[in-house]
Amino acid sequence: MNNILTYISACMEDPFFEKKFTYFRKIIYIKTFVPAFTLFFLCLLYHPSLHAQYQTTSAYKKPFYFVLKNNLLYDAALLPNLSAELYLGNKWSLAAEGNWSWWMFSKPTENEWFHRIQTVGVELRNWFCSPYPLYGHAAGVYAMTGNYDVRAFTKDENSKGWLSYRSWSAGITYAYSIPISRRVNLELGIAFGYIGGQYYEYNYCMEDEWWAQQAVHNCNYFGPTRAGISLAWLIGKGNPARRWYIDYLLGKNY
Repeated sequence: MNNILTYISACMEDPFFEKKFTYFRKIIYIKTFVPAFTLFFLCLLYHPSLHAQYQTTSAYKKPFYFVLKNNLLYDAALLPNLSAELYLGNKWSLAAEGNWSWWMFSKPTENEWFHRIQTVGVELRNWFCSPYPLYGHAAGVYAMTGNYDVRAFTKDENSKGWLSYRSWSAGITYAYSIPISRRVNLELGIAFGYIGGQYYEYNYCMEDEWWAQQAVHNCNYFGPTRAGISLAWLIGKGNPARRWYIDYLLGKNY
């Protein structure tokens, strides 16, 4: 009887231990193959060729484009100026512009002349018909405000001057930018819009020795508002955004 009970107990324990062994064997397989597969996947992900391709693609699609510009026409008109433009992506950019001058010649008094202009403005652009940021054709809208006091190149006390404490302008713009070196563009631009505000007309009264205000005018001008021939200096790791440089990143050697 004892032999029979022992035999029955052994028959019941064998499947249990076999099942338990199978369970532990699966755990051993998982612990062995999962780290190996993970290591293989990481090696594949960070393979040098794939990593280099990823870096090239990101350098082209997500660069930092920033431009500083100087309008040579304003410089020729004795108006120092500087503008900065940031590429926002999807062919859009945002620019800010500032102009500042304060020239004065005060001897003799009747020939005294002023050249004081301070303006600030913003412009939103879209670089259409161009696969490259800040290159080619651009159209946009702008708004500016500022003040001025201009009585330039006077000959006598009858030469008039124009003074405005606040004027403003808004309109549309067009520009075309072409590369002239690895980090410099030449940009041609023009704007059409409206100029509003109030200004004073004056001259110098020799008898009273005072600046005499002759008239007050409201400015209501519509037409060309500004023009530019600018040098644009491209800054940042993503620049220069030149055609040959981007083609080189994309592997187009010709």
